[in-house]
Amino acid sequence: GDTYVVYDMPEFLVYARTMEAAAVAVAQLKRYQKPEDRKPSFKLISMSGNHPSTQPVKLNQVAPLSEQELSLHYGEGFTDWERTWLDRLRQRSSGLTLFHGQPGCGKTSYVRHLMARLLDSFEFYFMPVSTFDSLDSPRFVRFWLEEAEGGKRRIAVVEDAESLLLPRNEGSQSSVSSLL
Repeated sequence: GDTYVVYDMPEFLVYARTMEAAAVAVAQLKRYQKPEDRKPSFKLISMSGNHPSTQPVKLNQVAPLSEQELSLHYGEGFTDWERTWLDRLRQRSSGLTLFHGQPGCGKTSYVRHLMARLLDSFEFYFMPVSTFDSLDSPRFVRFWLEEAEGGKRRIAVVEDAESLLLPRNEGSQSSVSSLL
């Protein structure tokens, strides 16, 4: 027919007599489109002045672990625990999970596995402990509401948060309340 396609890197321009004819041509061309390179990622939260912002960080060479690999790294019974935990995670709208253990036992590696495994349904955010004091500010509440527009559920990761988990006292009261 009277449909023309111009390749103008990195785009295709489709010219046709009608919008419907152009849509058909685009659909035919999409068959040859290379699939999107979907790597696990997280959003690094930082504070610019008093406003939270994010910077996307892609993880290289991360793939979800198989059940055998999970058992090898985390012990027998871990896959049963993970299955139960993931079921609860998918059902609840909020919650708190604490991973604890000696340095080097695999907590961060497990979170990276989760980023790869839950790529389609969850958005991960890394929050440095230094930004945690701002968590209950109105700006942060607005930030989370704006981030919710993507449709995915959100998981905030706070590493090395021992100082937030100390017994409540005058100095830690607001941090513990914000975490809860």
